[in-house]
Amino acid sequence: MLHQLRCFVMLTETLHYTEAAKRLYLSQPSLSYAITTLEKKLGVKLFEKQGKHISLTKYAEALLPFAMSAIHSVDAGLLKLKEMQNPKNFRLGYIYSLAYDFLPNALAVLPMLADKEQFTFSFYQGQSTDLIDRIKEDKLDFAFCPFFEAEGITSTPLYSQEIFLVVPSSHPIASKKNVNIIDVAKEKFALISKGTNLRRIIDEVFESKDVMPEVVFEGEECNSLAFFVASEYGFSFLPKISSLEGYKLSYLRLNQLPIYRTIYLVWKQDGNMTRLGEVFKTKLKGIFPLPLQ
Repeated sequence: MLHQLRCFVMLTETLHYTEAAKRLYLSQPSLSYAITTLEKKLGVKLFEKQGKHISLTKYAEALLPFAMSAIHSVDAGLLKLKEMQNPKNFRLGYIYSLAYDFLPNALAVLPMLADKEQFTFSFYQGQSTDLIDRIKEDKLDFAFCPFFEAEGITSTPLYSQEIFLVVPSSHPIASKKNVNIIDVAKEKFALISKGTNLRRIIDEVFESKDVMPEVVFEGEECNSLAFFVASEYGFSFLPKISSLEGYKLSYLRLNQLPIYRTIYLVWKQDGNMTRLGEVFKTKLKGIFPLPLQ
């Protein structure tokens, strides 16, 4: 019956079967079946159809606060059992480019969490979309990634990361500190994969100046892009991170087009964060006062 109550509460929020089914990761027929089954068990009609829309009956309005309370209580109990079964594991995810600079600073808070207890930590590296999916599926407690709008996800800004035009150090343009995007419009580019937050930002920079870049290589992480540039195959856009120091690169800023992306701490918005998670979030926000551009 708990599943049916979850379906009921979600439908009262959306008043739309298709949207409620989408948020619940169900097919619409499955949602309809759950509501019909609940109505049969209760012996009352919970929703009334009004053309393409639905509305709550007086029975639904009466049931709603109790259903929400029941779901919250059960979720809290399940979380408690999870903590009892594996109280010492803390799961963190992060995007590739944070591994060498940002992440070590962020992880400096971990020894502060344990107090007199001993905790273990699991780490997962991936793209933002992958991290968000794992947050939704309760496979991660937190993730560090650029801002990402998704249902049931909440976040807080931590850190602003500058993105540079990266060129081979042997290239004539490398001696400049700033360039115009039009000056490099005819160059070949290696860019981060499509679908990522960074690629969206870069594409918007080109579009703002009506430039169509020649993208000859796409990669999922910074080192492969840095190798491409250092091999004098073309240019790229990357953050200045320590893992790239071994490559012969020059980092340039674009005139009147500084590029930044904000890194967020992301977690699931379900109101049942563990004690360890609350402490981690609080201490992390104290370390990173968000040095914005």
